[in-house]
Amino acid sequence: MSEIKVPHIFISYSWTSPEHEEWVLELATRLHADDGVEVTLDKWDLKDGYEIYAFMESMVRADENGEDIVDKVLMICDKGYQQKANNRKGGAGVEAQIVSPEIYQDIRQEKFVPIVVERDDDGNPYLPTYLKGRKYIDMSSVEVFEQGYEQLLRNLYQKPQHSKPKKGSPPAWLSEEQIPHFRTKNLAKQLQEAIDRNPRRVMGLCNQFKETFLEQLDEFQINMKEVNEEHTLDQLVYEKIHNLLPMRNDFIDFVELLCTNSEKLDIDFFIDFFEQLYQYTDAPRDWTSWDPHQFDHYKFLIHELFLYLITILIKKKRFEDLVLLLDRPYFFQTRNSSDLQQGSYIDFYQYTPTLEEIRKSRLKLNKLSVSADLLIQRVTKKYPKEAIVQSDMLLHYISKIKAGNDSYFSWFPKTYPYGTYTKIELLQRLVSKRHFEQVKQLFNVEKPNELKEIIIKDGEMRSRGYDGGYRIPNMKAHIAPEDICSMP
Repeated sequence: MSEIKVPHIFISYSWTSPEHEEWVLELATRLHADDGVEVTLDKWDLKDGYEIYAFMESMVRADENGEDIVDKVLMICDKGYQQKANNRKGGAGVEAQIVSPEIYQDIRQEKFVPIVVERDDDGNPYLPTYLKGRKYIDMSSVEVFEQGYEQLLRNLYQKPQHSKPKKGSPPAWLSEEQIPHFRTKNLAKQLQEAIDRNPRRVMGLCNQFKETFLEQLDEFQINMKEVNEEHTLDQLVYEKIHNLLPMRNDFIDFVELLCTNSEKLDIDFFIDFFEQLYQYTDAPRDWTSWDPHQFDHYKFLIHELFLYLITILIKKKRFEDLVLLLDRPYFFQTRNSSDLQQGSYIDFYQYTPTLEEIRKSRLKLNKLSVSADLLIQRVTKKYPKEAIVQSDMLLHYISKIKAGNDSYFSWFPKTYPYGTYTKIELLQRLVSKRHFEQVKQLFNVEKPNELKEIIIKDGEMRSRGYDGGYRIPNMKAHIAPEDICSMP
């Protein structure tokens, strides 16, 4: 409070009636005694023998050094004040002669604050002609007085209810001519506003986001005519993956918004979204020739988006939504075929030969997986490496359970080498009975003993892994079977 400057004000009013004078006196007393405003009022400060008009002028004009004596002049506008000001009669008339040029010459016009305390029969405020069109504070009735009084205090202490926010930086996409993602970014912002103000628009905006996202993907298509010794296909794929990063981030923002503001997600929306994304793993129907590897940047993106969707659902504890997303069948249709193929979420695990074979060989990269390395390089502060690795591993374990512990028909967790000492939190929490009840459907079990048996069998089987690297840890690395449901 010590940093707040105490305002000094002068109250200009008309002696219209004893009741009106009493109203002004009560206002001045409340401002001064209760709320710390330095008030100059004729009844307090105009002493016997003072020149009335000189006193008024001194309150309105600046002193000989050009500094204002008071910070604000409150003009209490009732019918009497309007008439005297317009007719240049009485004190209000004298002040009008002084104030008028001040108002018209003062560009900021902040010094003079009209306070409307009376209206005519048509509800119009009694304002002097020179104040017409100026913003005023309404204190003309008991119903609006307290709201007007708060507005006045905020004005005097320069503490508005709605402060102008700090100016941000120009949108990054303005300088990202190769990354046309601003439409999805804008839709995410519209979605936030719709959630706050107009929930009926939410579903429409979600569909618009999906359609726009897919439309923008067409702009990242690789033209094989660009491929040459200098710009190899693997390099173009690598650059396109980089260029798609803002769109990935828009997707993350979009999912977070829905998870934060929806009790239950529309899982059919996300299933449809990924089914349509899958089309980009192949050429459009009207193409007559193409290289099967020129869609590897799309394959990488699909894999990455699904990993982040799972990671967000886990972080938000949206386990029912997670179960539905992983249990439902998916129907895929490539862009050059009308045949529907049934699959599962495992189809979103995408192998990218241009990265894992061509690029690794051309650049002689000593990496187990180029795409896994890219996934880890691109993690966010909110969803760090550990979170992505845990989601990747969990998808592997769940898919093995669905495949009868056959790891060769399961999701391959390509990031697992980056989680050497990472334990899956969701599995560690299975010591709790309450947590088990929340997540048991993920593992297709009803009783703790069923899951214990699954973990024991998993530990007995030989797991997969990268050639030249250690194998994927089994579930026992995260929780001992005997510890499941050992706590409330």
